[in-house]
Amino acid sequence: MNPAPLCEWCGSVLSREQNSSLSSFSPTDSYKVMFRGTVYVGCFEGTIKLGDSLKFNFNNSVINGIVKGIEIDRKLVNSYVGKGKIGILI
Repeated sequence: MNPAPLCEWCGSVLSREQNSSLSSFSPTDSYKVMFRGTVYVGCFEGTIKLGDSLKFNFNNSVINGIVKGIEIDRKLVNSYVGKGKIGILI
């Protein structure tokens, strides 16, 4: 059996249960993080945590990936509940 994956930033165990959210995230910008992935920044509404599967539209493309990081007001968090502007590392 494969061990549970760990968050490369905080070391938390990532959940194997994955939620998929479509259209609850409306990114308006993105930037690459070397050797990590892409951070998408925009308005999110709902519940999200590290390890979740996320599906959303960005620049006329459907993006589908696993959440590797969540940033709110320049702070990394393990989960987010609510409505607001956040950054999500995929």
